[in-house]
Amino acid sequence: FPLENTPSISLTSSFTGTTNLVEGTANTNREGGERPSSSRNGRIVAYEKSVNGNQQIYYMDMLAGGEPILISRNFQTDQESNGNNYKPKVSEDGSTIVFHSSSSDLVPGDFNDQMDVFLFRLASAELVRANNKNLGVEANGPSFNPSVSGDGKVIVFESLATNLQTSGQETSGRQIFVWETGKFEASSIFAITSGNGESKTPSIDASGNAVVFA
Repeated sequence: FPLENTPSISLTSSFTGTTNLVEGTANTNREGGERPSSSRNGRIVAYEKSVNGNQQIYYMDMLAGGEPILISRNFQTDQESNGNNYKPKVSEDGSTIVFHSSSSDLVPGDFNDQMDVFLFRLASAELVRANNKNLGVEANGPSFNPSVSGDGKVIVFESLATNLQTSGQETSGRQIFVWETGKFEASSIFAITSGNGESKTPSIDASGNAVVFA
């Protein structure tokens, strides 16, 4: 129909569904959650939350119920970590959660004072940091914004570190890296960009075969 201006159209669904609070009684008197992510079926939900001045990562199994489970915990005390933890992403199958963190007490031997990328396996409660296992060195620059494939086996992230590649070949600038986890002792990291400017905000599809980035 003819109009002088472009119309503004609103759509309202008659199927309202249900809304549930993803929180437990143990986290009372704390600020609300942010940046939620869920598995494909909605069973596993992860989010970040401000606790005692730092952003922490929690997840909940919506089918099993119970209290939120802290992921970003001190590996010695199981209490909240000593830094900020950001942007959790849950794999479609709910097996894996990835995030980046400035904490230095999530895993043993973290002395690089950098933002690092971590993955958490729900089945084993194992937390692993992205670094070059072949060279036995820590990342010499910060890493951010991980994204995970549907089965949790392939992770992409951006990093300014120059020494992440399993091959030992150095990179420069902010580049996009692929972390093929497989078995952790045989995992590999390699760069898929080598541009003369910044590459960032990567995302990987469910199959783990395609990556998009800016």
